[in-house]
Parts: sequence; structure tokens; C-alpha cells
Amino acid sequence: MSDAPESPRIFLCSSLAGSFAKLDVNLLRKQFGVRWLTTGDLLGMILSLFQIGVEIIRSDLVVLWYGELHAAFGAMFSRALGRPTLLILAGFETSSLPDYAYGSQRSLLRKTIVALAVTASTLVVVPSTFMANQARKLYQKADVRIVPLAVEERIFHPGGAKPKTGVLTIVSGGRDLRIKGLDLVIETARNLPNVPFTVVGLGPDSMRRLSQTVPHNLRAVPRVPHETVADYCRAAAVILQPSRDESFGLAVAEGMATGCVPVTSAAGGLPEVVGAEGLVVAQPDSKKLAEAVERAISDRDNFHPTRRAREAFSEDRRARAVAQLMHELTRNAR
Repeated sequence: MSDAPESPRIFLCSSLAGSFAKLDVNLLRKQFGVRWLTTGDLLGMILSLFQIGVEIIRSDLVVLWYGELHAAFGAMFSRALGRPTLLILAGFETSSLPDYAYGSQRSLLRKTIVALAVTASTLVVVPSTFMANQARKLYQKADVRIVPLAVEERIFHPGGAKPKTGVLTIVSGGRDLRIKGLDLVIETARNLPNVPFTVVGLGPDSMRRLSQTVPHNLRAVPRVPHETVADYCRAAAVILQPSRDESFGLAVAEGMATGCVPVTSAAGGLPEVVGAEGLVVAQPDSKKLAEAVERAISDRDNFHPTRRAREAFSEDRRARAVAQLMHELTRNAR
């Protein structure tokens, strides 16, 4: 009989089957046995509580993605059973921007749920130093670790013989798009009428509103599959993300992986993503952003965004970091 320890049984629960969680599941499954449950919206979370409890009982380690109701319940139940828990936060949980109706910290109920999830978890993982500082300020006793998000290399890579042209912005259509600086993108496009701009990821309501207001050189594109987003990235020369709040900026890292030079605001974790391979505009307005876009286009050979993305945000790097945390939790639980 072998004396080697068995691989821990991991239960991963997330509210959404988004690219963040899906990639982590695939990375973890290369080394561990992982059972994955997605709960959906608030009603789905409530209806899933019993199943979450059953899965935790069956598991050795618990991974919870997003600081919502499923995570608060899962972390507290795991703690009661003595199961180590890794909570992964995305950014919304530690933010508070009332003017944009954004962030869990602006709501007493939501921030209480986040606090329960964080304080009951063994480790808390965030994607950037910026967010780690936010989390440590809010939850001083939490053991917060930084693990940058990873770019899915199978999808986001350079390619194609056509020259890269124009400016791309990627948004998530379900929230106030001023968070992503869409108003600044529109005005920047007005200032550069000869440069083509594309905004990808808009919901139906945003598409209808923008159809009457965008300049002639800006193309609005609805939500499309991840693979199609990568095609837009490969076609663009610059990825523009003048966000007002950004815990990390995965869309920027994905654009960089395909060779786009990033132009961003200095919000949140964006400077950590860009590094020295792009332009960060402090206190951006449309004039400053237009100047930065022109410089990024004219000087793009001086930047190496693909190399940075491969070195800093690779799947292998995240897989090794998360696996190390799994083993740490396993050792400490014995």
C-alpha cells in the first residue's frame, strides 16, 4: 500500500459559470478531483443551499468564487465542519461607488454577506495588490493572498497576417457602463475621427441607447462568445480601458496577449496589469486619452504587451499558485 497522501477532494461553488471560475476549474482538475456547482441568481443560491451543504460534507477542501450568499453560507458551514475554505473575490465585493450603483460595500446587506464569507474563510484570494489593500483594510483579520488572473492562452494569442488597426474597448453589458469609462471612450473617438473604434460586449439596452449618440468612427458590438472577442483583439492595435473602478482588468490582459498596446486609466489594479508595456493615464479625460491612443499607435513597436501577458498572466503561473494554496490548506488541516 502506498504511503503517498491522496489527492484532496475539492468542491468549487460559484454563482456564475463565467470565464474566471471555468478556467480555475479546468486548471484545478489537472491536479485534483473537483466537483463544480453553479447556483445562478439569488433564488438559485437559496435553492442550492442544501446541495452546497451536502457537497461540503463530501469534500476535503472548499473553493468559493465570488463573495455572495452561496459563499457566506458555504464558508460558515465549512468552518463549522472544520473544512478549510478558499474564497476568491472578483472586485465588486470590496468596492463602493454609489454614483454608479456599483459595489457590495454600498449596501448593508451585501457588505454583511461579504463580511461573513471573508471572515469564515481560511484564505482569501484576490487578483491584485490594489484589491488586497482594500480587503485588508475592510477585514483586518483575513488571510489575504494575491494571485493574478490568467489569460486563456488557447483563445487569446497573436495571429493573423492582417495588420492590427484601430482601438478596442471590451465591456460587460449588465452594469452602468460608466464604470468602464464608456462615456470617455465615446468622447475619445470623437477626438480621433480618423481612427476606428470598436466597443464589444454591450447589452441590448446599451446598444439601443448608443445607436443615436456614437460618432461615425465607433462601432458598437453586442455580447459575443469569448472566441469572437479574441478575434476582435487580434484585429485591434490598442485596447482602451479608462475604467473608474477595476480590481484587475482581465480584458486588458487578454488584449495584451494578442498584441494590443494597452491604454488605461490608473484605476484599481490596471497599472499592475499594464506594467511598462502600455500607457496609464492618471485622471483621464478624452483629450489625454486621445493623445495616449495616438502615441500607442505610433510607438507600438516600442511596447511588448504579448510578452508581459505570457510572463505575468499565464495559466501555468495561476495553476501553480492556486495548487500551492490547496496543498497549504491540506497540510494545515491535518
